[in-house]
Amino acid sequence: MSEDPRARRGDTESGDAGGSSRADLPPDGTDGRDPDAWHRDVEELGARIREVKAADTSGMSAWERRRTAGRRGYEPGQISGQAWNTLGTLIAGTAVWAAIGFGIDRLAGTGMIFLPIGALVGMAGSLYLVIYRVRQR
Repeated sequence: MSEDPRARRGDTESGDAGGSSRADLPPDGTDGRDPDAWHRDVEELGARIREVKAADTSGMSAWERRRTAGRRGYEPGQISGQAWNTLGTLIAGTAVWAAIGFGIDRLAGTGMIFLPIGALVGMAGSLYLVIYRVRQR
């Protein structure tokens, strides 16, 4: 016959020096409770969690929840990242459209007419894009 695993680790029916013993528990290990009580408790807890989650809408309409679903709270460096993104968009838009204007000037053989026009178009387009992105957040 095999040895009792409780006896190997020193947890015997007689108890240990701490005063707690396994002898206090019934043989089925249920602490004297109904064996299905644990399952009922888990189901009750799950129902309470679902109830709280359903009620946690903060009074927002479905439209507001969808609109704010992708938004995150403040994170360190977020404002700095937005500033660099804005600056990069403004510079890149201006440079690209100025280069397009410069190319048109070279192909058409005109002086420097389309270069400043391209730069102004690039600034206006970039500014519009930055404002559009900010309003989406």
